[in-house]
Amino acid sequence: LRNIKKRHSHTNLLVNGFRHYAEVDQLKVGDINDWLDNFFSLRVSTNMLMSHYLHLASDGLSSSIHGSITGSISCPTVLDFDPEYNPYLSCIDPHCNPARIARHAAHLVSRMCQLRYGVSPRITVTDSGARSFSFVPRYLFYIFSELLKNSVRATIEEHEGRDTLPPVEVMISGDEAVCSCRVSDKGGGIPVANLDQVWSYFYTTAEPIEGPVSRLAIDAPADIRWLVQHEADAHVVGDQEEIDKMILKSPLAGLGCGLPLSRLYASYLGGRLELQSLPRYGTDAFVYLSRLAQSSDRLRAVRVH
Repeated sequence: LRNIKKRHSHTNLLVNGFRHYAEVDQLKVGDINDWLDNFFSLRVSTNMLMSHYLHLASDGLSSSIHGSITGSISCPTVLDFDPEYNPYLSCIDPHCNPARIARHAAHLVSRMCQLRYGVSPRITVTDSGARSFSFVPRYLFYIFSELLKNSVRATIEEHEGRDTLPPVEVMISGDEAVCSCRVSDKGGGIPVANLDQVWSYFYTTAEPIEGPVSRLAIDAPADIRWLVQHEADAHVVGDQEEIDKMILKSPLAGLGCGLPLSRLYASYLGGRLELQSLPRYGTDAFVYLSRLAQSSDRLRAVRVH
């Protein structure tokens, strides 16, 4: 079962294939986006079932970060930040802690930003009484990571050359029914004309890249070890062209899948993701997540063709 999950992880090949079809006008972008939404929704279902079975079969001992890297590498990971909590867990955690996962994501994205730009805006996480709830940590971690990657990159590029960078702020709150999260930045906002485009799997404001450089699959959370391993392999082989490409590639953007997948995960699991943008100022991303134990009637139905 683990081998099946790994074999089916190369989702970047699927997205890139559709991107080439769209470039030659053989398929409409809207039709492709609908098909990918349905495909990735079905992957959520199968991955959750397989992960839950593997979790039970191993007596609750989860494997190391979802098999992100084969072999060993001496490198700090996101788990070193809070080793008692694993945000990569793919099955339902009845005690999923949103503030703890947000701090994991902030730690990870800050380190990725340092690797790419040599600097990172401060990321603050405020827990305003959020309660633990039944949810899948992996998908919440993915949502936080993608929103924060967008925010830190926009902040750095908007304030390039300045002595200080405004912070990126994360607020977590909630009640008995809903967990609410807000990610706020002062990264210049999104032009009004582009607001609808950000939900497309083919839209990115960064240089497009063929595959992920910080994770095994497009629909998996980022893993700092994967990025470091990718860079180390290029140096071992001595491929200067590949090394130069790695320096220019951003592990923070370029795939175009972060926002549409984040919205899909929130929607599939009974919640929603909304963006409020002030052009030339900043963006607020709001995430509302229903507690799974109370939201079975709101889970999204998926069409199977």
